[in-house]
Amino acid sequence: MKTRLVVALLLTALIASSGCRGESTNHGEVCPRTVAAFDVRVSALSGSLPADTRIDVTFGGSVTESYEMGSYSAENQVLCCVVGDGDGVQLSPASCGVPIDASPVVAANADAGLPVEIRCSVWSNGAAKIIVSGGSFNPIERTLIAEEDERYPDCTALRTVGASLILGDSDAGANLGH
Repeated sequence: MKTRLVVALLLTALIASSGCRGESTNHGEVCPRTVAAFDVRVSALSGSLPADTRIDVTFGGSVTESYEMGSYSAENQVLCCVVGDGDGVQLSPASCGVPIDASPVVAANADAGLPVEIRCSVWSNGAAKIIVSGGSFNPIERTLIAEEDERYPDCTALRTVGASLILGDSDAGANLGH
């Protein structure tokens, strides 16, 4: 009985001291919850996005997930997208591959009835290569680098890096740096 109690106490101490997401560090600070590595907003210089807009994200060296406007992949675990600006919509790993639409008033171009923006969260733990293609636009390819949150030096915590990718803009891919 004593051995079980000692083992239980040791396991509890080991679990409490490993990692720090949502736990305390050695200095008493609480580590933040996990956040998306990237907040990517895709639009087109001409206004409406092409109906065949596609977003491919490669992460972890060779794993690729894709989003095609108007369709959803239940296999997606890292790439979560919504048609529209996504304001007020929770894009979490649990929502990857689930059809979610933002307000059609905000998302649609009144003339063509096509969305003017797609917003994606990328829940990778490091760099991600993003390729956006659609219509007759030249594809955009950007590699985004995850950034540690310097406010939590004792944690493995990321801060969300913003990026705006604009089809038809030769300077597309500016970091927003939220």
